[in-house]
Amino acid sequence: MPHAFEEQLAEAHRRVNREQELRGALPGLEEQLKAELYALSQLELAMESLTQELRSLESFSLAGLAASLLGGKEQKIAERQEQLAELNAEHEKCNAAIHALQQESSRLQGELTELSDARQFLDSLLSDRQSAYLDAGGEKAERLSRILDGIEDLHESHRRIDRAIEAGRHLLERLHSMTLATGRTRQRAMQSHQVGAIGALLVNSVTRYTAKGSVDRAQDGVQRFCDAVGQLSFDEQDPIDGEIVRLSAVVSELHSDLVGGSAYGEGAAGPLLDAAIELVGHLEEKRDRQAGPMSTLEADRRAVLESSA
Repeated sequence: MPHAFEEQLAEAHRRVNREQELRGALPGLEEQLKAELYALSQLELAMESLTQELRSLESFSLAGLAASLLGGKEQKIAERQEQLAELNAEHEKCNAAIHALQQESSRLQGELTELSDARQFLDSLLSDRQSAYLDAGGEKAERLSRILDGIEDLHESHRRIDRAIEAGRHLLERLHSMTLATGRTRQRAMQSHQVGAIGALLVNSVTRYTAKGSVDRAQDGVQRFCDAVGQLSFDEQDPIDGEIVRLSAVVSELHSDLVGGSAYGEGAAGPLLDAAIELVGHLEEKRDRQAGPMSTLEADRRAVLESSA
């Protein structure tokens, strides 16, 4: 059956397109339902208020007696009853609209459930044809191989950038901890001058040892971050890549300052933190920009697979 695949492909696309239509339609339907439910609640409040007023007018309450004395009681009752009838009519319409919207939402949800495997079926169909083309060899197999290599390269690049971003975020946490620890060290060192020379020496030794632990962890974080960034490939002509290379060099230079001097890298913490934050931001931008090339390659792959055999 020469047209079997084309027929299956057309049906698969129809189902995927319908699924997308439903996913786009349902949020609007839910908003309409919310609006109608709100309108219904406001109508019911107004109806309750009118009902209470009518009861007062029709009873021997102060409001009823005042209306009788001033005249026009029957007219007021008639007016309120007319208003209540109008609200009742609106209430019925609103209820009917809500019922219709709920039914439509339920119907679309049911159809969407039936189409839950639409994307999976289309992908499976294309995957089978891809395997057949690659096994058969020839021009289409060569084109597919080039496209698939490009997709895999982008996936690997994405994984490496993700690892670098994760290492950068861990570094930011460690730098924050280091900043807190070195700040406590400085504060305690200042306070230790009040306990005499021997006491000050002991306090300084303990607090500097505590701060050194956080500095060591930050050092390890910087090294891991720089190693992860070093695994990436860069285009020297690309502005974002250029900034990543520059900031990576800044981070590496500040790395050596972390353990310099008695302040245990306090002076390096601020600039290093700023550079690391900026570097992580550029890495995220580099990763996000891969979405375009990946979409193009996927479109090329589908074009080859959906073309006539």
